[in-house]
Amino acid sequence: MWVNVREEEELVFDWGDKNIDLYIPKKQESYSKLMSALEEKDKDLNKLKLKVDSLLKNPHPASDKIEAYMDTLQTQWSWLLQITKCIHVHLKENADYSEFFKEANEMYNKLQKAHENIRKKFTSDRNTPLENLLELLKGLEKEKERIMENKRQVQHLVNKSKSIVRLRPRNPEEEKSCSPVMVQALCDFKQDQVRDMNIHAHKLSLLHACTHTHTPV
Repeated sequence: MWVNVREEEELVFDWGDKNIDLYIPKKQESYSKLMSALEEKDKDLNKLKLKVDSLLKNPHPASDKIEAYMDTLQTQWSWLLQITKCIHVHLKENADYSEFFKEANEMYNKLQKAHENIRKKFTSDRNTPLENLLELLKGLEKEKERIMENKRQVQHLVNKSKSIVRLRPRNPEEEKSCSPVMVQALCDFKQDQVRDMNIHAHKLSLLHACTHTHTPV
C-alpha cells in the first residue's frame, strides 16, 4: 500500500547522517514530491470515503470489514501527515545546523588569518626605533576595531548556537547508549508498548534507547 511504503521510508531515514550538504537538497526535493503526491492522494481518499459511506448506508454485507479497513486507512493517513510535519522540522533544523557550522568554520578561518597577520605585522624588539614603535601602536589601534567586530560576530555565533539542534544518530546500525536522553516530540503519537501512553507534540520526555520507550517529564 502506498501509505505504508511512504511511512516506512520516512521512519527509517537517518536524520543523524553528518553528510548534510549531500542529503538535504535531495531530501527537500523528495519532501516536495511527497507533499504533491499527498495532495493527489487526498483527493483519492475523499472519493473512497464517499464510496464507503454509500456502501455503509445500504448497508453492504461486509459493512463491518469495510468500516474497519477505512478506519485503519484513515489512521495511517493521519499518521503520515504527522510524519510530514516532522520532516519539515527536521529539514529546517538540519539546514540551520549546516549553515551554523559553515559560519563557524568561516569565522574560525578568519580569526586564524587575523592572528597570523597580527603576529607577522606587529613584531618588535629592544632595537626597534621609537618611530616604528609609535607606528605599530597606531596600527594596533586600527586592528582593535577589527578585533572588536570579530568579537561581536563570535558572540552572535555563541547566541545562535543555543538554538541549534545537534545531530543524533537514528541509524539502527549505530552503537547506542542505554542512558535515557531528553527529547521533544515533533508530533502527537501513541506508544503501543505502554498502556494509555500518548505523547503530544512539543512535550518533553525521556527516551530509553535500549527499550525504545518514553517517560514523560
